[in-house]
This record gives sequence, structure tokens and C-alpha cells, in this order.
Amino acid sequence: MQIDLRKAEVVMKLDRLGSFHQSKLSFLRCFIREFKNWEFQTKEFNLDNQGFGYIVYVVNNGQKHYSLICFSNHIEDSERSDRVIATKWDASFVLFDGLPAQEDIERLKANVPLQEQGRVSEKELCLSRANKSVRVFEHVVNKLSQGEQPDTKLLYSVGYLYRTTAVYGSGKFGLADRIKIQDREELKGPFRLEMMLVYLARQFTFDVVNHVAHFRSPDKATKLSEDIARNLGIGLRSRYLQSLGRASEQRRLSSISPRLFCWRGFKPTGTMPSEHHVGSCTCGTVGRLRGLPRQRRHAWGQLIK
Repeated sequence: MQIDLRKAEVVMKLDRLGSFHQSKLSFLRCFIREFKNWEFQTKEFNLDNQGFGYIVYVVNNGQKHYSLICFSNHIEDSERSDRVIATKWDASFVLFDGLPAQEDIERLKANVPLQEQGRVSEKELCLSRANKSVRVFEHVVNKLSQGEQPDTKLLYSVGYLYRTTAVYGSGKFGLADRIKIQDREELKGPFRLEMMLVYLARQFTFDVVNHVAHFRSPDKATKLSEDIARNLGIGLRSRYLQSLGRASEQRRLSSISPRLFCWRGFKPTGTMPSEHHVGSCTCGTVGRLRGLPRQRRHAWGQLIK
């Protein structure tokens, strides 16, 4: 039996693409499939009582190592902005090729929080930054410090603790060019480095709230429930989506989102049909959304006809 392919001008429409389920070719599933047997660990944890400092996460397969160095920065509320002209962020991240020495960390500490105004080297593969959802962050920390879990209605209405405003790679600001890693088998799939960075940055957001809550009340504090954490992602701005080759309009129309990411206005509910656990990282692979706008329901109806 031969099935004729639908024409691209029919299928490749935003109101249809926004209704597609993830497939085995989706970025997140490709990433999990490639790295599911790798070891994920926290190599260094150097945060003060208020959650400022740095953490180093390492992923390895026994031969190759990649490290995410996360800097948690103190900024004033008036300095927090998601606009491209911003110069300070609550957190900044760099994906390092291998295991960083202390001199590497010190060098990056002086440059990574500056982002565009700083410079990195060919030892580094990806660069990013993120801001807190202040309202949610403080609510979660306060509740955990009292030995309680946060209000899931509030938490899921936002969907994240931090939101990233950009992820850079491929030679930007001195980062390694693609040619350096193009022959590595584990990185031949699309956006493997970017997915690795965001996956580990998501774990950073959980570790920070748990850490700050503990030091606010060492005797009473509890940790964020894994059942709640698996429903949270990293917030994304439309500029970041555009860097992944997706238009911001597609973000508006998308009706199904992997729990690694969370877009503003998306309200996750329930548990994922499929979950993948790596160490302390819990990554839901498929999400459901409630209260879909009429245009999204229409798009879904068109897709299944």
C-alpha cells in the first residue's frame, strides 16, 4: 500500500504544527535517548546561605565529560529585566568541554555573568542566562522553609522557577565553533548541547530553592517534592525559541509542551505518561495542557482529520 504524502503548504502551517505531539525525532526525546545511560552528578556546590555562588554539574559516559557551571548572582529588583538590553541576571550558565580546573572557574566567574560584555574561550560550548520568577521563587522558598510544599495552583500557573532569555553557541562571544565538536557521535543530533545546558539548568533551579530554604530554617525545612518538580520546567522567551528555529507565533499556538520547557500562559496538569529519571534529575517527556484556546482546539481538530 502506498500512502501519498501531504503537501508541505498544507502541513507546514503554524496552526497545524502547534498541535503536533512529540515524536522520537523531537529534540528532547533525542537528547534523552542519547544520554539516558550517562552519569549525571553534582561535582561542586558552592552557594552561600542566600543561594549566591556557583554549582558545577557533570555528565559523563566514563570517557567523555561535559560540565555545566552555574553562577547564581545577586542583583537588585530594579536591575532584573528580560529585555535584550539587560546587563544583569539572577543566574548565568556555561557548558564546559570536559572538567574545569579552578582557574577555569575563576576565569569564567569574571566573564560569564557579563554575557555579551564578557569573553569565553574554545573550551566552552554554550552560554546562557536566566532570571527568577520572583513571586514564585519566594513563595516556594518560604513554604519549604516552613516544612510545607508550595501551592501547586500558583506554581503550575507559572510553570517554572527561572526563565532563560537566551542560549548561545557556535562561536558566539568566543565559544567553540561547531567544527570542533561536529564529529562527536553524541552531539550529531540537533541542539544536543543546548538541550544539555537547559536540562542541567533546570536541576539548578530546584537545588537553589532547596538550599536557600534549608538555611532559612535548618530544623524545619523540607525539599521540593519530586512529584511537583517533574511538572516544572525552564521558562522560555520568544527570542530563545527563534534561536531554535521556531517563530514566536508557533509558541503562541503550541498546545503540547515537554516539561523540560514551559512557556508563559501554559498551565500543566496531571502527570506525564512517560518519565525519565537520571540521578536527582527528573525529566517528564510529554506534558498535557488544560484550558486550550479555541484556535488551538481547532488546529488539533484539523490535524486529526
